[in-house]
Amino acid sequence: MDVVASACAQLNEAYEKAVQEAPEGGEQASSLTSDALPADIVQAIAISNAKSIGEQPAILANLALSQQIFNQNLQQQNAVSHQQALNQIKLAVVAKYIAMIDSVGFGDEAAIEKMGAEIEKLVHQLERILEGKAGKSHAEQAN
Repeated sequence: MDVVASACAQLNEAYEKAVQEAPEGGEQASSLTSDALPADIVQAIAISNAKSIGEQPAILANLALSQQIFNQNLQQQNAVSHQQALNQIKLAVVAKYIAMIDSVGFGDEAAIEKMGAEIEKLVHQLERILEGKAGKSHAEQAN
């Protein structure tokens, strides 16, 4: 980096000196810009420019890859969040089932039938909730 900075400084000094020493004629002033520079400086600038141009596709590819990784990370975090919400719903349903089973006596047939109907009702409600969440998550991913 220091080599490029010193080369640029020398280039500016050489150009200013050449312009000040040149007569007012247009041809000589324009020819001094390339003749007054040492070949090493011209070569260093050319190599630096070629190197910058050569590295540009790799830099852009790395930026695209980092953006893709970032987006994938966000999608995975979103999936984990949805899974945690569904696990909480399942836990609440299991707790309700256990409470219903605990409250019913095993000798009472009517109570067992009622418990079966309640469990079936809860399963249908859970299916509707899960279908609604699945529909929302598909719509969010499409956007």
